[in-house]
Amino acid sequence: MNTPEAIRTDKLLLVEGQDEKNFCGKLLSALKIKNVQIINAEGQSRFRGLVPAVTAATGFDRVRCLGFVRDAEKSTALSSFQGILSIIRDRTGFPLPCLPGRVKSENGYKTGIFIMPDNSSPGMLENLCLSSVRGSPLADAAAGYIRIAEQLLDTGRKEKFNERKAEVQAYLAGCVPIAGSCGIGAEKGYWDFSSPVFTAIKNFLASLYG
Repeated sequence: MNTPEAIRTDKLLLVEGQDEKNFCGKLLSALKIKNVQIINAEGQSRFRGLVPAVTAATGFDRVRCLGFVRDAEKSTALSSFQGILSIIRDRTGFPLPCLPGRVKSENGYKTGIFIMPDNSSPGMLENLCLSSVRGSPLADAAAGYIRIAEQLLDTGRKEKFNERKAEVQAYLAGCVPIAGSCGIGAEKGYWDFSSPVFTAIKNFLASLYG
């Protein structure tokens, strides 16, 4: 688990994985929001262990803005949100937001939880990024390839097949230079940050850190 020796800023963002770290870092830069320290939990199941380590780190007492980003996966956004909310309640003294994507401000402290892709639907960062390029020739070609590839899988492998992660890989394979992951694709500018699909996450970051 990548826990820093010290907290360097009053703005902290804890994210599920390296893709989310790269993506959020690039989006914060695009929004011209500075001095947000992003920490990778290295898996959604590790948030509960990460948070006490972070709160015990040198410099945590300076934190005033605390954010979380994780995927809904196959769960509802609300159940994913409640999992993070219980960690905040149990492990920090920060205010408790009422809904995914909302920022709670109280006594000079702010807290927010964003559940990918849109605070309501099952899914992940990949769903959000693919939505920004949906309808483009390359995105249509990638989706078509994945439909064909899935038909070639036997039943056992098809059950484990992650269509959206595979579709992102197919899309990025057509970009030059190739990006190896969704987050690297963000760093290379392959997702259209001007798309309205990113409005919710941009508003969340601006409200929490801007």
